[in-house]
Amino acid sequence: MRRARSTALVLLASLFAVAGACSNSQKPLGNGDDIISDVDSSDSPAPQQGDDASYDDGFFAPVDSGYPPPPDGYAPFSWCTQCACPSGTYCFGGGSGHSTFSGDCHVQGGALTSSADLAIGCYSYPSACANEPTCECLISAVSAYMPCVPICSDSNTVYCPNP
Repeated sequence: MRRARSTALVLLASLFAVAGACSNSQKPLGNGDDIISDVDSSDSPAPQQGDDASYDDGFFAPVDSGYPPPPDGYAPFSWCTQCACPSGTYCFGGGSGHSTFSGDCHVQGGALTSSADLAIGCYSYPSACANEPTCECLISAVSAYMPCVPICSDSNTVYCPNP
């Protein structure tokens, strides 16, 4: 009986050894994408409201143009809509020395060539912008003649934000 018991123990030990060897085999690659966090979220401190007293919100203000407000009655965009410039032209709506509108639109047959030509009214597109009149092209072509950094709207209106 002793021999039978020894044989049974040897077989049982062999079975456990084979089972242990099979269980330590490498898992297939690509199964490591699951992340388990066993940290209780109630243990982490709640975010604290910072002290905003030392920050200058004006630095990030949405309207920080550096220009003072325009004078009462200065409405270059609406003046240009009154001028009804023909196709192939754009409207100069106003700037330094041109902050009031008499209702008479200046119509210039050629392109703007000097700041002396400035008057509220219609001008032909510069030759660089004739094929594709975009605001970027128009601003770069006429900004040398304008008394400000101009604003462009709809590729047909250019004016100074504050004369």
